[in-house]
Amino acid sequence: MNKIIKYFKEWSRDYNAVQKELNDMGLWTSYHQWGAYVHYVEPKFSTHINTTDDKFRTIPNKNK
Repeated sequence: MNKIIKYFKEWSRDYNAVQKELNDMGLWTSYHQWGAYVHYVEPKFSTHINTTDDKFRTIPNKNK
């Protein structure tokens, strides 16, 4: 029984390492009840998402 638990722990560590490496390359895998899909995000294009520059700028009330 301990061999099986050790095997699953090692498999989980290896799986997480592979997923992290794929995520660093821009590949995201999502699993759901009907299967899975892989989405590619270009890392250099996705650096601006969720930053302060991503928010809308307010319209100034005073014209200088």
